[in-house]
Amino acid sequence: MGGVADMRQEHKQARPEASTGRLMTRRTAVATLALLALGGCTAQVSATETSYDATSDDDSQAVCGYSEQEIWCSRDGLAIYGVALVPDEDASTFPTVIISHGFSGTYEDSLVYGRRLARNGIAAYCYDFCGGSTDSKSDGDTRDMSVVTEEKDLLAVVSQIRGESFVDASRLFLMGESQGGFVSGLVAAQIPDEIRALVLLYPAINIVNEAHALFATKDGITETELWGMDLGTCYYADVWDIDPYAELVKYTGDVIIFHGTEDSVVDISYSRELVKHYASATLVEIDGADHGFWGDDARSVADQTVEFVQAH
Repeated sequence: MGGVADMRQEHKQARPEASTGRLMTRRTAVATLALLALGGCTAQVSATETSYDATSDDDSQAVCGYSEQEIWCSRDGLAIYGVALVPDEDASTFPTVIISHGFSGTYEDSLVYGRRLARNGIAAYCYDFCGGSTDSKSDGDTRDMSVVTEEKDLLAVVSQIRGESFVDASRLFLMGESQGGFVSGLVAAQIPDEIRALVLLYPAINIVNEAHALFATKDGITETELWGMDLGTCYYADVWDIDPYAELVKYTGDVIIFHGTEDSVVDISYSRELVKHYASATLVEIDGADHGFWGDDARSVADQTVEFVQAH
């Protein structure tokens, strides 16, 4: 439920201790950090902060440049890797969008949206779920990953990112693609007072129905494989008793949902039903789009997301 892969293999480097949650920066340069003790061994970690001007990417409406900074978060002793995209403007803090990738994806899948936001004066944080894919830079095993463990990841990310110096904590948004959309909706429902508004892209709330279609009982759930990724019993067991329509709508703030009319992974009927349950939600149907947005569709969704955040 996500899919960009080209640079992921070259950054399989050691992580800092999960407890540090450190912000690692140096503008337009690569810094060599001190050797860190990690599990009884040592590792050399490279950190970068790279700057881009307003014309670096395809965005004729861009109002500013931005920098990309690595930020590590942590949850239950697991290190969570992410990249913050911070506008190069005079403001001390910015509205900030935390973007969660889909099943078997990575933070790179979210950068197209994060960069669009940053070039328009909105900070973004794109990160890897623990065990979220075999290409994840975060800790964790795919066999230990589920919607519920990803909820815990996102709650930990929110807790740290809202305290970063560039973040306007009163204007913190969640955005999620596919399974990451399901997770974002669940987390927003848990901490509604901390989330200004919610952006969902083809949220994969059909995972619950898939679990019941694959297995007769919760106790009968076994390890399985999906899209080449090994999954533990927790993947389907953890969602077995969740009612998405009852849980997600506990968030009563504004919600915008984007969904392709030809989605072959998560049928658009799920979002058409979901929007009826939310207190304040809009469904934007992307005509002819499948699961995931590309080209003009991605640009349109990114621009509409910028407008949505700016309106809040």
